[in-house]
Amino acid sequence: MPSIIRASLLLLIFLLGLHSSIATDLRGSSVVKKAADLKHSNNNNNNTEWYDHRMLMPSQICPYPDATNLSPVRSGQYGNEAGDCFYMYWDPNICNMDNNNLCPLYIYVDGTWNAQDIDERDTTYMKEMAKRGYVAVTVDYDDGAVSYWNNYDSCSGFTEKSRKIFDESLVGSVIYQLCEDSYNRFGHGRVVPVDCSYGVAVNGYSQGGHITALAKHYTNYITAGLFFAQGIRNKLCAVNWSSCMGCVTMDVPCMANSQIALPSHKRRYINGEKDSMFGACESWWGKNYRENVLNNLRIVSGVYCPSDQNGCFENNRNMAGYHIVPEGTHDFMNVAQG
Repeated sequence: MPSIIRASLLLLIFLLGLHSSIATDLRGSSVVKKAADLKHSNNNNNNTEWYDHRMLMPSQICPYPDATNLSPVRSGQYGNEAGDCFYMYWDPNICNMDNNNLCPLYIYVDGTWNAQDIDERDTTYMKEMAKRGYVAVTVDYDDGAVSYWNNYDSCSGFTEKSRKIFDESLVGSVIYQLCEDSYNRFGHGRVVPVDCSYGVAVNGYSQGGHITALAKHYTNYITAGLFFAQGIRNKLCAVNWSSCMGCVTMDVPCMANSQIALPSHKRRYINGEKDSMFGACESWWGKNYRENVLNNLRIVSGVYCPSDQNGCFENNRNMAGYHIVPEGTHDFMNVAQG
């Protein structure tokens, strides 16, 4: 596995807000959860009546997908009876219901064209986080390029996708099912060894990073975030370095640091130096491609360092801020040297 992936996962774990004891001292711990407030607004209950008349049977509704060396422990469905799926994985030697060894939650959301299956990226992240004492989840969503653009108003699209996954008051969301479903309507409560009061770490790549960056707007459970390939201005068709010509530029203002509810000292961003989607395709602001990528990172992270620094962190304790991968592309994880 590329070293950058290992480093990224470790940095996620130690971001301030997910205490170091989480990964090592959960065995034998128990938390008495208070009953959740099940009063929801009419708006939140729209299109969720399906949960009342049909207990979800995850293995039937969301069959386990083909995976790269990963067999999910359990699957689930969110949104509505025609909604998308999510898949759960944990190490039963660390997290288990029998001994009440409950674990914090890790949610990964993949990028455009990658979220509808479990590929090597999902597999790697889920396995690594499970080894570190998390219930690991990867979430499907409408990941097409057309839905990214959403009539040139991408923020509204990302907001809606994030809400469906993370809104703790929305009956049927992933967070509701795993963190708030006190009456076990969705059947996970007596099976999945998770306790969200320990913390929920989010991780996303590209479009998935946009979706997870907005998660804190919908739940207070989010305690740390790691976001790959991010920015506030992009060229959607320029995923590859050679595809820069003829691409339309689109702004994503909701990704700016001032618009993100999760505090900056609990976030970290990693981009490739030659990320053609987020800055490297043209001389925005009259500067070269590296400076453009850095400007994107500065705006989303709220941290500023000189251009010759690859790493820029608020402090050495939590390593929040940003890192740029030399020679890395938009999908820098697949080209990083191991």
